[in-house]
Amino acid sequence: MGGAAGRKALIVDDEADLRLVLGEFLREEGWSVLEAGDGDDALWQAISKHPDVIILDVTMRDREDGFRVYRELRGDRRTEHIPVIFLTAVNELELGTPHTEATVAERFGVPEPEAFLSKPFDMGEVQAALARIFGE
Repeated sequence: MGGAAGRKALIVDDEADLRLVLGEFLREEGWSVLEAGDGDDALWQAISKHPDVIILDVTMRDREDGFRVYRELRGDRRTEHIPVIFLTAVNELELGTPHTEATVAERFGVPEPEAFLSKPFDMGEVQAALARIFGE
């Protein structure tokens, strides 16, 4: 992933272990990594630290609504342009197959995210999503 140098990713997930593993992978790929364990911190970091991409868990444990965070990101001129990769366990979303960016958007009435990854995922899927987003 040659174009990652100088880019920042914000990982938003209430699972510290997932943030750690995903963060290590992205750092190895040349990314700077920011982390947030809840929606309020995610919004603050998105506005103040200007990440190039946000990887957002939409079903966080403490009933934090990742879709609320996503709607706020898309509704704010300071953050509306930042690509978002949805990350979640598909069974939590109760979607029919296939699980795509469009089905998530339709089911929850939100704009289509740039990518959607189902837990568990492998790092190749993360790499492929980033390559699509950044045209690499």
